[in-house]
Amino acid sequence: MIDILLDLQKDTKEATITLKKLSQDVEALSKDVKEVKSVFIAHSRRILALETTTDYHKKKLDEIETKVNVNNKRQDAEIIHLRNEILAQRNIENLRYSIISGMKIPEDASKDQIMIEVEKVLNLAGIDLNRVEDAKIIPWRTNSVVKCRFTSAAVVRSLLRNSSKLKGTEVYIQQELSVDQRRVRNFAIESGKCIIADDQSLNFSINSWRYLIIKSGDGVKEFLYESFLYGAAIVKAKHEWVYPPTTRKKNIPAQQAGVSQT
Repeated sequence: MIDILLDLQKDTKEATITLKKLSQDVEALSKDVKEVKSVFIAHSRRILALETTTDYHKKKLDEIETKVNVNNKRQDAEIIHLRNEILAQRNIENLRYSIISGMKIPEDASKDQIMIEVEKVLNLAGIDLNRVEDAKIIPWRTNSVVKCRFTSAAVVRSLLRNSSKLKGTEVYIQQELSVDQRRVRNFAIESGKCIIADDQSLNFSINSWRYLIIKSGDGVKEFLYESFLYGAAIVKAKHEWVYPPTTRKKNIPAQQAGVSQT
């Protein structure tokens, strides 16, 4: 009986030692798990920070790319505008000329006959005949038209503005343009037709020979573009290009006789 108790006591001691060792192993393992978990959390935070930093830099790069594209488009518009300005200066004399079509004048008409018919048209447009320096018949496509030279470009602008008064007649007035200017104008017209084809609430008009003006039906919205001779698309135009500010001369009182103004 004593031997059995001794063996049982011995087994109990061994089990206690084993249990203690297992407890130590579990504690060590738990510590290792905590360390691994701590390292994992730290790495997760670093990964999250890197992802956040990457998203931030990507967003910044997108913003920079957008700004570069905007600046490039703006520079393209400036270059096209300057090239059109050069084209306008090369043909500046055309500003004093206009083409009048639709008048039934014989090709062999005398100068007096031509001036009589021109005067009829100008009367409708509110322009005096004495503003005309010269008028002659020239071939135009399949017909003949009258090419008029006026005293100034301002007279031609007035004539073009008042040409709406000729509505209902067969007479049509247009500005004299070079071949390149007509190409620019035609491209602007075709671009306008394409734009309003996609949105029937819009309408377009051409200002000068190079500016395309798109307006909403109620006239609230307005979009300005400039056409280019060798371009594949129109570019946005500045408001001051299309509608240049008018400079008015200040009224300076004339110097009174015998009174000096200092």
